[in-house]
Amino acid sequence: MRDNTVRKEHAYTADKYSSLVPKKRQGQEPDAERDEDAYREARARSREALMLDVFLRDGTVESFDYATPKRATFRPDGTLLLQFGEDGVKIKGRNLERVRLAVTECRLRFIREGTVAEADIHPDDATYIESITVQRAGLEW
Repeated sequence: MRDNTVRKEHAYTADKYSSLVPKKRQGQEPDAERDEDAYREARARSREALMLDVFLRDGTVESFDYATPKRATFRPDGTLLLQFGEDGVKIKGRNLERVRLAVTECRLRFIREGTVAEADIHPDDATYIESITVQRAGLEW
């Protein structure tokens, strides 16, 4: 009987200390950890927008691909110039710094022209877009 007791104590001690070391999942492939990291990164990127939708006051919606070479120029007078390949978007408004940052990080899904009534109800420190102009085949403003 003594042998049985000793074996149980050793088994308990081994389990106790082995629980401090993170265990790999059973049947896990050697590079499964790398695959899990890739999944996490892909999941984070899936939250990024693929295209920027531009909603104009007249109901027109233009979509611009974030994958095309682009340029973002912010001017202190409240103008933001965006270039997607050969197409350009000119945005006029106030507090557009956040819009520029979100576009350069491909996080902004859409922008929308505001109305005159909305201009009065928006706080002065909020982002407000007065006008959006879409120009094809380059920027010439």
